[in-house]
Amino acid sequence: PAEMREPLLERCDASLKRVVECLEPRYVLGVGRFAERRVNAALADMDLTTGMVPHPSPANPAANQGWGEAMSRALAAVGIQLP
Repeated sequence: PAEMREPLLERCDASLKRVVECLEPRYVLGVGRFAERRVNAALADMDLTTGMVPHPSPANPAANQGWGEAMSRALAAVGIQLP
């Protein structure tokens, strides 16, 4: 239900922040736009690079065409270069 959504998201954001504090990554990337928004909301006060990589959605076969190239572009956009 809608009234439970915000408290759930707050708890998820707090958990993500604790994990990031423990692991101390340089990058945190959301898989898809929704996850990217949650990453940015939860980690706004932290000094790290955030971004988004495409979500390979089984519900949208078009989203999976050229997914590898799209992933490489998304990683490059945040400064991650693959060999």
